[in-house]
Amino acid sequence: MGHRRAAARRGQRGLGANGSRQGVADQSLRQVVRVSTGGSTVRIRLSNAYGTTPLRITAATVGRPADGAQVWPGTSRKLTTDGSRGVAIAPSPASRTSSPSASPPTTDHRT
Repeated sequence: MGHRRAAARRGQRGLGANGSRQGVADQSLRQVVRVSTGGSTVRIRLSNAYGTTPLRITAATVGRPADGAQVWPGTSRKLTTDGSRGVAIAPSPASRTSSPSASPPTTDHRT
């Protein structure tokens, strides 16, 4: 079975090129987010609210960001959903949430 391209979406005004107009297929995506609360575990919510075909995620990780798109060594943590590394999310307003995973270390690695 071949891979289908994700549905194209219009990007937000004022933001640069982000793949949303042409969609993405067979590519890795990295998003940096700022976490404002602490804890010993992390969960990620994924949705396919704007898709027209299932969104297939083969693997996901979290880690402490370094410069650019790098992750500090030793901070990468694998995410699972119901014990599986991959998940397919049907097009709908519903979402899937990862299983709890150990949070990346919070030590400031920049010093």
